Amino acid sequence: DIAVAPADQVIAPFSASPNFGFLGSTSTLSATASSGLVVTFGGSTPSICTVVNGTVSYLAVGTCTVTADQAGDANYNAAPQITLAINVTEFSPVSEPIPTLSQWSLVLLFLALLSMGGIVIRRKNTV
Repeated sequence: DIAVAPADQVIAPFSASPNFGFLGSTSTLSATASSGLVVTFGGSTPSICTVVNGTVSYLAVGTCTVTADQAGDANYNAAPQITLAINVTEFSPVSEPIPTLSQWSLVLLFLALLSMGGIVIRRKNTV
């Protein structure tokens, strides 16, 4: 008989989408084991965040630490656990820039207001 030892495996990459959190929001976790076996997720900061079925829910401001595990099977050893730190803030960061008007847009706006009587230019007579 020939004995064959289980192969080693690793988990990579491990990410959250989005890769930040704010109170009341969620992120979806993603990770792949080199064996192709299913990766499970957990959390080690339950006062900051919870993890259920690969979704992180953010409960408090701080650093949320989530874990990725793969227990192995008859063919693969358990993968070393890896962690991911996610910064949780009170409010969502601004993802879209605040729109501004170009100089030509301002000129056109001025002319439009002038033509509608929104801006009145008066000459002062000095005699």
